[in-house]
Amino acid sequence: MSAGEQNHLLPYARREDFHVGRATELSGRARFFYRCLEILPGLASWSTLIGVVLLSVYAPFVAAYFVIAFALYWVLKTAFLSYHLRYNWKRLRHHMSLDWQPMIERFPYQDFYHVVILPFYKEPAEVIEASLAALSRVRYDAKKIIVVLAGEGRAGEHAAEIGATMRERYGSHFGHFVTTVHPGDLPGEMAGKGSNASYAAERVRVEVLDPQGIKYNQTIVSIFDIDTVLYPDYFNCLIWHYHTAENPLKSSFQPVPIFNNNIWEAPAISRVVAMSSTFW
Repeated sequence: MSAGEQNHLLPYARREDFHVGRATELSGRARFFYRCLEILPGLASWSTLIGVVLLSVYAPFVAAYFVIAFALYWVLKTAFLSYHLRYNWKRLRHHMSLDWQPMIERFPYQDFYHVVILPFYKEPAEVIEASLAALSRVRYDAKKIIVVLAGEGRAGEHAAEIGATMRERYGSHFGHFVTTVHPGDLPGEMAGKGSNASYAAERVRVEVLDPQGIKYNQTIVSIFDIDTVLYPDYFNCLIWHYHTAENPLKSSFQPVPIFNNNIWEAPAISRVVAMSSTFW
């Protein structure tokens, strides 16, 4: 990327190693250090499991104290999570009862645009359409919403066909509707949602933001799973938190995900995991 193409990036994003995705893309000491960091989580996990077995054989008292301390840690952690689970459930219900529209009138939000990136792979059209239908019903100026339906090239013709179909059905509902197909063989990339979303963000910058003269510091980007059904006041709530943040241009905002779209169609163990992950 040339110096001119990097003007829109923050200083840290202009570093040569910012886009490194794996150790093989580096060399020398940098590669060795990066590889050590990659190994560290797995090494710590395996060392703990194997270490407890060895300690139980060669130093049983140490192993016993370690197991007791570990169990005590999880008791305290469970109590901590349980308290915050209840607190945030009450907070969530309170936020859902608020009318956010009057609350943001004191902010200059009319010039702000929302870029909504929806990466998908081989999900069926019904799932994608449910997400777009919910997005089209939000209580916000639709002309300020830029939808990016980001398909994966590895999905074959499915991605292009879905993109064309959804653009025809929902393109008129929003200010802009962009479809992209992320190539599967770009050098230096790891396949997945992150690389797809990054590619889609660059495409919308080139195809919409720059040609329309939309300012970067007045653009808020939201990246969702393709099966996300948005809360109707999501953008009003997001605008409020953006304008009340101490440093909004260097802040990320995480909504509370509630995994209940198809909860009664999923296996029992999946329902338990989904509900346990809701208020992480």
